[in-house]
Amino acid sequence: MVATRFFVLGAVCICLAGCSSDNGDRPTAPVKVTLTYKGKPVENVIVQFITVESPQPAVGTTDASGNCSLTTYKPSDGAIIGSNKVTALRMTSTKQILGRLGRRTPIWSV
Repeated sequence: MVATRFFVLGAVCICLAGCSSDNGDRPTAPVKVTLTYKGKPVENVIVQFITVESPQPAVGTTDASGNCSLTTYKPSDGAIIGSNKVTALRMTSTKQILGRLGRRTPIWSV
Protein backbone atom coordinates (compact mmCIF):
# COMPACT_ATOMS: atom_id res chain seq x y z
CA MET A 1 0.00 0.00 0.00
CA VAL A 2 1.06 3.53 -0.62
CA ALA A 3 0.30 6.24 1.89
CA THR A 4 -1.24 9.43 0.60
CA ARG A 5 -1.02 12.29 3.03
CA PHE A 6 -4.22 14.34 2.91
CA PHE A 7 -3.17 17.13 5.19
CA VAL A 8 -1.33 18.00 8.31
CA LEU A 9 -2.83 20.64 10.53
CA GLY A 10 -0.86 22.77 12.92
CA ALA A 11 -1.23 22.82 16.66
CA VAL A 12 -4.72 22.12 17.90
CA CYS A 13 -5.65 22.84 21.47
CA ILE A 14 -8.07 20.51 23.18
CA CYS A 15 -9.84 22.68 25.71
CA LEU A 16 -12.16 20.19 27.30
CA ALA A 17 -12.37 18.90 30.84
CA GLY A 18 -10.39 15.69 31.07
CA CYS A 19 -10.69 12.45 32.90
CA SER A 20 -8.09 11.62 35.49
CA SER A 21 -6.65 8.21 36.14
CA ASP A 22 -4.83 6.56 39.03
CA ASN A 23 -2.26 4.73 36.88
CA GLY A 24 -0.22 7.79 35.86
CA ASP A 25 -1.78 8.24 32.43
CA ARG A 26 -2.13 11.86 31.36
CA PRO A 27 -5.72 13.17 31.41
CA THR A 28 -7.72 12.82 28.20
CA ALA A 29 -10.87 14.37 26.79
CA PRO A 30 -13.29 12.70 24.34
CA VAL A 31 -12.67 13.73 20.73
CA LYS A 32 -14.93 12.98 17.79
CA VAL A 33 -13.73 13.81 14.29
CA THR A 34 -15.66 14.26 11.06
CA LEU A 35 -13.44 14.37 7.98
CA THR A 36 -14.76 15.66 4.68
CA TYR A 37 -13.16 16.60 1.38
CA LYS A 38 -15.04 18.91 -0.98
CA GLY A 39 -18.11 18.42 1.20
CA LYS A 40 -18.08 14.61 1.05
CA PRO A 41 -17.10 12.23 3.88
CA VAL A 42 -13.74 10.50 3.58
CA GLU A 43 -13.51 6.84 4.66
CA ASN A 44 -10.50 4.83 5.90
CA VAL A 45 -8.37 7.77 7.00
CA ILE A 46 -6.14 7.32 10.03
CA VAL A 47 -6.42 10.44 12.21
CA GLN A 48 -3.81 11.12 14.91
CA PHE A 49 -3.59 13.79 17.60
CA ILE A 50 -0.01 13.94 18.88
CA THR A 51 0.80 16.05 21.94
CA VAL A 52 4.07 17.89 22.14
CA GLU A 53 4.66 16.74 25.71
CA SER A 54 3.85 13.04 25.32
CA PRO A 55 4.83 10.40 22.76
CA GLN A 56 1.43 8.67 23.20
CA PRO A 57 -0.79 9.59 20.19
CA ALA A 58 -4.57 9.43 20.06
CA VAL A 59 -5.66 7.45 17.00
CA GLY A 60 -8.89 6.73 15.12
CA THR A 61 -9.95 5.58 11.65
CA THR A 62 -12.83 7.24 9.82
CA ASP A 63 -15.90 5.24 8.82
CA ALA A 64 -18.06 5.59 5.68
CA SER A 65 -19.56 8.79 7.11
CA GLY A 66 -16.10 10.30 7.72
CA ASN A 67 -16.54 9.98 11.51
CA CYS A 68 -14.24 8.53 14.14
CA SER A 69 -13.60 8.68 17.86
CA LEU A 70 -10.04 8.89 19.10
CA THR A 71 -8.35 6.41 21.43
CA THR A 72 -5.25 7.04 23.54
CA TYR A 73 -5.23 4.49 26.38
CA LYS A 74 -8.59 2.73 26.10
CA PRO A 75 -11.31 2.72 23.41
CA SER A 76 -12.85 6.15 22.74
CA ASP A 77 -11.17 7.85 25.72
CA GLY A 78 -10.12 10.73 23.46
CA ALA A 79 -6.86 12.65 23.21
CA ILE A 80 -4.45 13.96 25.81
CA ILE A 81 -5.44 17.47 26.87
CA GLY A 82 -3.11 20.20 25.59
CA SER A 83 -1.62 21.35 22.30
CA ASN A 84 -1.71 18.64 19.65
CA LYS A 85 -0.48 18.21 16.12
CA VAL A 86 -3.12 16.61 13.93
CA THR A 87 -2.33 14.29 11.04
CA ALA A 88 -4.63 12.49 8.63
CA LEU A 89 -3.30 9.69 6.47
CA ARG A 90 -5.20 7.66 3.90
CA MET A 91 -3.92 4.34 2.71
CA THR A 92 -4.34 3.66 -0.99
CA SER A 93 -3.52 0.43 -2.79
CA THR A 94 -1.03 0.35 -5.65
CA LYS A 95 -3.81 -0.96 -7.91
CA GLN A 96 -5.95 2.13 -7.22
CA ILE A 97 -3.04 4.47 -7.91
CA LEU A 98 -2.17 2.73 -11.17
CA GLY A 99 -5.83 2.89 -12.22
CA ARG A 100 -5.83 6.65 -11.71
CA LEU A 101 -2.68 6.89 -13.83
CA GLY A 102 -4.25 4.78 -16.60
CA ARG A 103 -1.77 1.92 -16.15
CA ARG A 104 -2.50 -1.74 -15.59
CA THR A 105 0.95 -2.81 -14.46
CA PRO A 106 3.62 -1.09 -12.42
CA ILE A 107 6.33 0.79 -14.28
CA TRP A 108 8.90 -0.81 -11.98
CA SER A 109 9.82 -4.39 -11.26
CA VAL A 110 11.16 -6.04 -8.17
